[in-house]
Amino acid sequence: YELNVTKQFSLEFIELFFKKIDFGSNALAARLWPIGKKKSIVCDPKFQFGLPIIEGTNIQPETIYTMHKSGDSKSFLSRTFEISLSKINHAILYCEKAA
Repeated sequence: YELNVTKQFSLEFIELFFKKIDFGSNALAARLWPIGKKKSIVCDPKFQFGLPIIEGTNIQPETIYTMHKSGDSKSFLSRTFEISLSKINHAILYCEKAA
């Protein structure tokens, strides 16, 4: 994205960012979906001090990613943590994008 003549980010960039945020009833940001709301990775200050977690759990994506990189299969991780394969895939995707 480019800066305009006033050296500010374009509104288009800001609108894309806000699509990843849930706002509370007080109009303040409540949760951030760093790879989009259709994925299950969320940053919520009510869980794990706002660090990224897999939605509906207290599991950090890095836990899944590290175990997967160490050789554990996705199906093993899904059974072990009792979460869906799609959530396993989202955790791995998040960590790969963050690297």
